[in-house]
Amino acid sequence: MFEGIIIFFLVIIMITFFGIRKLLFGDSPFLQGKKGIQTLLTGDNQTSMLEEPDHLIGKIGTVYTVLKPAGKIIIDNEHYEATTNGDYIGKGEKVKVIGKTMTTVLKVRPLFEGE
Repeated sequence: MFEGIIIFFLVIIMITFFGIRKLLFGDSPFLQGKKGIQTLLTGDNQTSMLEEPDHLIGKIGTVYTVLKPAGKIIIDNEHYEATTNGDYIGKGEKVKVIGKTMTTVLKVRPLFEGE
C-alpha cells in the first residue's frame, strides 16, 4: 500500500515537471509561433547588427542603460549595444552614432547642443 502511494506521487511529480517544461520551453501548442514569448523569457529585444550595421551611423539615439562606457541605446524603437570612448552617459540622454566596432557594438558620443 505504501509503495503504491509513493509511485502515485512520483507519477504526479513527473507529469507536473514535464507539463511545466512544455510551457517554459515552448513545446506547448499554446506557445508555438509566438516570438513574444522568447522576448518575455530572455528579455532579448535587440536587433542583429549583422543585418543592418552601416545605415545607423549618424543617427541619433537615446541611452537606455547607463553607458559607462558600454550599455544599450534605442534608435527607432530598437535596442542596440553601444559603447563610448570612455565617456559616462546617463540614461535618457541623447547620443549620436559615430561608427561601429568589429563586433556588433555601435560607437557613440554625447549629442552636442545644436545638432
